[in-house]
Amino acid sequence: MDFDESSLLDLTKKDLIDLVIVERQKNTSLASKLSTEEAQRKKMAKVISEINEDETLMLKRKQLNASSVSVQPLARDAFDVTKGPKPGMLVRDINTKTISQIIHEVPALVLESLLSTTVDDSAGVSQTVLKDERPHNDAIIAHWAFKVNKKSNTTFIFLLSLEVEKNDPAKEIIVRVESIDEEELDSTCLQVPTPPTSRFCRVLLKDGTIIIRPKEFGQSSFTFKAQVGFVEEGERTISSTRQNRLTFSDILGTQKSKLGSDRQTSGLGTQKINVGAVTKQAKELYSSSSIKADEVFCNLAALFYDRFEKEESIDERRKKHFIDNIRNAPPLTDAEQGLIAKSMKIVEEVSTKAKRIAGTLSEPVEKFLYHQKEGAGWGMAVAKIDVSALILFVHIWLFDTYEHLNNNKGVAIREVWHNLDGTRSMQFSMSVSLPGSFQDRICEGSEKTTLGSSRGVHLIKELSHNACEWTRAQQGDLKIPGLPMAMMDFVAKQQLAWSNQLKEQYRRNGKEVDRERRNAMAEVMRARRGKPLIEDQKAVFASCEELLGGEAEEGWKALESTSPEVEMSFKYFPPKKGERSIGTGKAVCVVDCSAEEVAAWVMDICCNESMMISKEEGDPAKLELRERARANERTFATVKKMPFFLHNREFVFRIIWKSEEGKVLVAFESIDDEVDYGTKLKKIRGFLKGLWHIKDLPVRGGAKQCRLTYINKMAPGGSIPTWVADKKADVALSVVKDAIDLFRQDEKVDAAELSELASLVREVWADEEYTEEENAALQRICEKFEGSLKTRNWKQLKSPDPFVKMDSTFEDGQSISRRLLTPAPSTAVVGRAITVVDATLEDCAALELAKMTREGCKGHREFGGVDREVKKLNNHSELFYQSIDFGIAGFSTREWLAKGVWKMTDENNMVVVYEDAEHDDFPIGADCMEHDGHAIGYDLVWDAPSPWRRVERLQEVFKKNRALRELGQRHSWIKEMMAIAVLGNLHRNKPVETKLDCVVDSEARQIGKNLIPALMTEALAESGVDQWRVQNRATQNQKAEPITLRFSVTSPTPRR
Repeated sequence: MDFDESSLLDLTKKDLIDLVIVERQKNTSLASKLSTEEAQRKKMAKVISEINEDETLMLKRKQLNASSVSVQPLARDAFDVTKGPKPGMLVRDINTKTISQIIHEVPALVLESLLSTTVDDSAGVSQTVLKDERPHNDAIIAHWAFKVNKKSNTTFIFLLSLEVEKNDPAKEIIVRVESIDEEELDSTCLQVPTPPTSRFCRVLLKDGTIIIRPKEFGQSSFTFKAQVGFVEEGERTISSTRQNRLTFSDILGTQKSKLGSDRQTSGLGTQKINVGAVTKQAKELYSSSSIKADEVFCNLAALFYDRFEKEESIDERRKKHFIDNIRNAPPLTDAEQGLIAKSMKIVEEVSTKAKRIAGTLSEPVEKFLYHQKEGAGWGMAVAKIDVSALILFVHIWLFDTYEHLNNNKGVAIREVWHNLDGTRSMQFSMSVSLPGSFQDRICEGSEKTTLGSSRGVHLIKELSHNACEWTRAQQGDLKIPGLPMAMMDFVAKQQLAWSNQLKEQYRRNGKEVDRERRNAMAEVMRARRGKPLIEDQKAVFASCEELLGGEAEEGWKALESTSPEVEMSFKYFPPKKGERSIGTGKAVCVVDCSAEEVAAWVMDICCNESMMISKEEGDPAKLELRERARANERTFATVKKMPFFLHNREFVFRIIWKSEEGKVLVAFESIDDEVDYGTKLKKIRGFLKGLWHIKDLPVRGGAKQCRLTYINKMAPGGSIPTWVADKKADVALSVVKDAIDLFRQDEKVDAAELSELASLVREVWADEEYTEEENAALQRICEKFEGSLKTRNWKQLKSPDPFVKMDSTFEDGQSISRRLLTPAPSTAVVGRAITVVDATLEDCAALELAKMTREGCKGHREFGGVDREVKKLNNHSELFYQSIDFGIAGFSTREWLAKGVWKMTDENNMVVVYEDAEHDDFPIGADCMEHDGHAIGYDLVWDAPSPWRRVERLQEVFKKNRALRELGQRHSWIKEMMAIAVLGNLHRNKPVETKLDCVVDSEARQIGKNLIPALMTEALAESGVDQWRVQNRATQNQKAEPITLRFSVTSPTPRR
């Protein structure tokens, strides 16, 4: 090989070693080419001699540098070097190593994997079986190759003979391991795999033993012991040559470029070599070999660990074993009971005196700090965890699970002792790393740690079978003299961070968790039926029930509801001395569940769904106060966000339930307790009082039902007028709609209604008696559709369903609806649809006759329906009213009132007919003028607490009454006129001569002002109204309007 001295300086250490081997094959010395000076050669020879004689020192240095954490080195028995390694290879280490590892698999499968071919390209591992002599002598020849890490370019190669000496999976498996030479494989014609990289290191093992023993929870202990030697190889062409063992002189001959020099010249010029650097680096080369052996063995054990890694499964097995045997735990000792009693006092003290940590109000975990007079402070965290109480306890109790070790990198659990002396107690030691110049803290002292202390209490309260409330109080003292209070608080906060991790770890679907908690509380309510209340709770119920029974049932005014499924009303109760006049709202509805389930929903104010809605609405706070917690009572505080020009409103109230047979009552009332929010909030305290009366109804179609009555009396406090709060009464009452939607079982209820109607048709059709009018209607309509209409020209329509045939025709001179005014003739469109229905005749008829099913009402509203009502006349006839707003500008709301009659002509045929009808319960057109006029008049002039409340009432009446609503659409000034009139103030009478269609808002207000003077000049109200109508041109001709204002204003008039 041709080279010059300058090229040697660019070679790496391993390249130089390969070069030494080549030069040795040529019987040349690389050292002779490094310098031409005789004196320098003598110095080099002296250094080589010193190093060759100092092998004992090298071995000692290797022992000192060996890792004492992962591997425990045994006695350094010298490798048998008398025969030397394979020619062309360089022995770099002679050692005995032992590595032990827990494998997450049973011994039999570990052994099978050990003796099988396995390739994992991602990890850089290949395990190839070259020869399998089983089952004759349980021996194989295997080739192993792996990288210490993914970044390394060196592959470690094992060529091994593995022989199973003992195979008893229940007790112990022993495998003998020996390295073999490639030359020994030539006779067997076995092909050794090519190393995956150009740089590789052959590992030689002698007297190797692998012992596999079974461990609990389906694990195995894996122990590997062997004498280890390393042979570094370069390219395959170099390592395949034959050569005697190299000496240290040859090693040093390759180190020139790494040892440094005082002077370097190009070509073959003279160089000066630092002899001290030569000696130092040569020794370091030897002393690092033991570390390499440790590293290879550790990685070998890690490869087997990763291959069978099942940390989650092992943790689950441990937890299940603990749960299955928890009832077999020994009884508590006196010392343990004393510790528990002491801990409960600590929790009580911390709970009552701790202050909420600033900035944690909106977190899912409540956090508090408490400072004692002496010692470190206490931190407390309260969280609702979406897992059973038992599973949470096991998670907290088993400190040494893989999950704990992985999640707590900065807090190392060093040792855990379970079941101390056969008791329930546990002892563990842990270390905490501190930043800067602080020493690490540990609960047992050592040279490089300081003894710290920690106390803690965990309380776990079951909320349902799969949810619980966890209270954790923790005190940690790092024993740092003079540590500022702020730093101690920081440490306490850091300890509480685990609560957030645990909350997030077990988080489940919020709605599912809420349902589980409601069901659990409903069971508690059923179990406590008839339980007496304590005295202060009785007082709350007595106060709230005054709003419901006795005289409270009278005097309720209908309130426009936000939902057709809820009836709302409003009433003013006489205020007590010192109280403001506050309106009380009432909502009544039917909910598809038991009374206990609704009551549980009412009590769970801080449920997941409610908290999410509160957060979306921007409410600053909503939390539960646990100081008053009782079996049937809870206390809550909420701060509601108000518009920007108002302070937020705070409501603090207690809510109590009592359960009786067939019903549950829930009362709530404001209290004066102060609430710690952890920060200063600008707020004004409001007032709440009310009652939930929930009574069970008969089960319908497999769906439980109950009647819910909700009474709410609320004052926002501050300077907001009560009438403004009363205006939002419907919003406060609409909370019952949330209960309807949450427990809705429309399909079951509709199916029950259809089934009942089908059974009615099936049972009574033969006994039904029809009047002459009903028979005439049946005959007239059937003849019409079977006669004149049948012969008309029907136009086929495009059907949305291929199984339904649709067509239509026209009929002249018929009215398609009965309007408020006299209907005019128009062309009627007649539609027809024909199909086959997969149902019995009775079931199909029931689907047609059931007009008020929930699905039908929902479809009606989606189509633009305003009202829909059915009045049953008898088993075979009913009145059906509906009104629809088509949403087209210029078109008024259309309404229909029809009478439907059904009749079975025989067992296989049925006829259902509909015809326009009139009925006193459904006044339409001119017939409703006087009736609606008087009703509107009474609504407008009721004895309100203030005139402006009548104006608010006017808006509600306009929304509720169809006639006024249509009148307001045609003449927008009507509202302005009536708003001034209902105030009842005396103004100067100034007639308005503008005709009806040209009145503007200012003129409308003057018309309203003219009413009161006209009424006061006449003895009778009707006379005053007549005078007012004559004075104002717009009110003179009312025949063309759908409602006569005279009927409205001649009702009881407002007082001045």
